[in-house]
Amino acid sequence: MKVLMIDVFIHGFLGSCEMWKILELSSDNSLFIELPGHNTILHSQNTIEKQLTFIEGVKFVAEKIPDIPVRLIGYSMGARVALAIALLPHTSIEEIILISVHPGLTDKNEIETRKAEDIKLKEMLLQNQDMNEFVSMWENKEIFKTQKSLPEEVFNKQRAMRLSHEPRQIAEAINAFGLGFMPDFSKKLSAIKIPVTLCVGEFDEKFLEIAIKMGAGFNNSRIKIISKSGHNPIIENPVGFKRECL
Repeated sequence: MKVLMIDVFIHGFLGSCEMWKILELSSDNSLFIELPGHNTILHSQNTIEKQLTFIEGVKFVAEKIPDIPVRLIGYSMGARVALAIALLPHTSIEEIILISVHPGLTDKNEIETRKAEDIKLKEMLLQNQDMNEFVSMWENKEIFKTQKSLPEEVFNKQRAMRLSHEPRQIAEAINAFGLGFMPDFSKKLSAIKIPVTLCVGEFDEKFLEIAIKMGAGFNNSRIKIISKSGHNPIIENPVGFKRECL
């Protein structure tokens, strides 16, 4: 009997499985994985007990993926993890959908600058222990400016989700999965033979440029531009995202 493919979803930084609810997905063929360090107050199994490297964190997430045909979907930090999982040997992944993904920094100066920024974020969390202050800073980043026009209910749900995390664990997640600590996978994209969909919001110019460059590196890829959305088309235009990417 043929085994049906299931969809496995990985959220982004400060997210949780709750993020995907806006898409009203069927639970029969969907599995939602939380990144280490996230939602640890409710789910202690996500706790980072010791400092993780990026690859160790990726393998931790990969172990949660069942050994049946899988379509792997990741957003932002979760997309970077999904990309790395697709490069692991002997996985059951048959297709990946990467939303607002980055393949890793290549320039040494950029790497050091971003690493310093990530360390600063980590120290802010460890010193202040204040998720409210951190989330207020985070949601006011330029990359999220299009989310200012989200319906109030959607915006408030996202803020509540971000506030639900434990500061020390989010600090550890930055240390593991921050872009400054991520290997550069841009030269390894051709090793991925399965179909790849790169999803990006039409207003997210930086990540649209990244998607175009990445698309040229894969063997079998397509780019889907989601209208009326920025860095997170999942919540900014759920209907359009679901129609174009799933």
